[in-house]
Amino acid sequence: MANRISWRATAYGRPREHHLRNSICIFGWLTCTCCSSSTSPSTYPDLSGSWSGHVSISLALPGAPPVSTTCIHQWTIGSSAGGQITGSWQSTPDVDLVVIPACQQSGSLTGTISPSGAITLSFNAILGVTSCTPVGGNDVVSGSEAVGAITASGQDTINCPGFPSEHRSLSFSLLKQ
Repeated sequence: MANRISWRATAYGRPREHHLRNSICIFGWLTCTCCSSSTSPSTYPDLSGSWSGHVSISLALPGAPPVSTTCIHQWTIGSSAGGQITGSWQSTPDVDLVVIPACQQSGSLTGTISPSGAITLSFNAILGVTSCTPVGGNDVVSGSEAVGAITASGQDTINCPGFPSEHRSLSFSLLKQ
């Protein structure tokens, strides 16, 4: 009977207290290893500087083909530190196409960029219109930056005289200057 009690008091041929001490040491090692931070801080793409390209704004009227306006679009990004974007924007008519007075706008922009280059931007006005009001706030677009090029798109809804609640799509394509 003494052998039997002795066998139960051991684990893997060692006394239980030795096994318990090893378990505590392993738990302590795992806790220290798992909780220590070995990752470096996130690095965000630097968007600061001038960007130039186009914005295309498409409007789908009921019973008619979509109408599209293209404006020359420029951004001046003052900072993208810590993933927070601040800057200004300006649209001008593309004289090679049709001069659209609504393309003559400017304002500020804010947004975010992720370490992978995913961006979200908000403009302080609705783009490409002069006598309309936004239904759901100012224009917000999302997209990405890669190798000095930004592509972004979004949708909005505007109320214009004679055309209430019109849905539009916006597409941006810009290159760093």
